[in-house]
Amino acid sequence: IQVGASAQRRQEQQLRQEHPNELEMRGVLSKRALAVDASGPASRLRSAARAVTSEWRERYFVLKDAHLQYWRSQADYEAGKAAAMDNPINLRGFEVAVDMSDPKWGFTLTPLEPGQRAWALRAPTEADRLEWARRLVIVTLMNT
Repeated sequence: IQVGASAQRRQEQQLRQEHPNELEMRGVLSKRALAVDASGPASRLRSAARAVTSEWRERYFVLKDAHLQYWRSQADYEAGKAAAMDNPINLRGFEVAVDMSDPKWGFTLTPLEPGQRAWALRAPTEADRLEWARRLVIVTLMNT
């Protein structure tokens, strides 16, 4: 296991050196938290999609160091205010899925382990959705 962890650290360092901006992103997304489901990943995604616990809200998101967090606005972020969430989303163990049926450019972050919250997100454009999803996939793959 030591060898695997060491190889993963080398891979992460190489990616950071070759593409330093690939692991970070900032921008406006709409978010909706989905219910926590204690069952398996496949059924969790289906039931979470039906068990929405909040309305869509526009927030300013920051992806950095394999964590995703958000502020109420870009102005709050730039003013150095505290994030709107107590703990950033640690993307280790999450799956990213683009929802091609969502006409509002949606995608989801679904935990692979039970007991964590799933997130439904929407980007302002299709290009933004694909870029967010691409970077989130890179981060989740590096941290599995």
